[in-house]
Amino acid sequence: MKLNSLLLGFLLIVNVLWFSCSSSDEPAIDCSTSQLRLSITDQTDADCSDPGTLTVQAFGGTPPYHYSIDRIRWQGEGTLTNLFEGTYTVTARDATGCMTSLEATLGGTDRSVSLSLDFTSPDCDLPNGTITASVTGGTEPYLFKLNGGNEQSSNLFDEVSNGINTVSVTDSEGCNSERDVVVVSKVSFAADVFPLIVANCAVIGCHDGSRSPDLRESVGIMTAAARIKVRITERTMPPSDRPALEQSEIDTIVCWIDDGVPDN
Repeated sequence: MKLNSLLLGFLLIVNVLWFSCSSSDEPAIDCSTSQLRLSITDQTDADCSDPGTLTVQAFGGTPPYHYSIDRIRWQGEGTLTNLFEGTYTVTARDATGCMTSLEATLGGTDRSVSLSLDFTSPDCDLPNGTITASVTGGTEPYLFKLNGGNEQSSNLFDEVSNGINTVSVTDSEGCNSERDVVVVSKVSFAADVFPLIVANCAVIGCHDGSRSPDLRESVGIMTAAARIKVRITERTMPPSDRPALEQSEIDTIVCWIDDGVPDN
């Protein structure tokens, strides 16, 4: 009986520590003063069905660095492959979570097919969005695919979900191009996510400026997005003395993070 009481007491202490806000468990981060920079060091243009590459290098922040063209998939190497003609937004993230971005344009040859994509936003986790593909170059007629599915002659795809979607096009001579697009849901950071996090997580003694990250500020939320996703899905955030988030509120925040943390 005494042993059981001691074990129960130990578990209660662990539980309190797990849910509590400590000012020492995360270092202070201020991305507004970060010296993180990003530059292009090399590139290879695309040709017909041969994709090109972009090589970038981050410096000035806190290594190690990671790189992305969609802010969802990250890699440690600075060489980005399988890129066709077009303009890309490349982002570097350092060990503190601070980020910086630049635009890079890959060219092509006379045979290259250039593909650009527009979308309408779906509801969170519902396939009711659309993607429209526009093509320049190459030789008509074109055939299109969405996410490796069946070929179609129409450049319009419906029943599209939020997240990363891949569209490819092939012209009559066999030249092709492929582009990813992050289809952003109708969830708004300013209207839906920011008020939720400020009201529930930026509370006295916990992410209210007394400890890092400061979740009263949009930059603090965006920098800590990956950690926030883990904390709210494991239900270790908000702190234990605050009401728990409803599942619909958790879904809204996670949907925004899965959209690539857009500032919308």
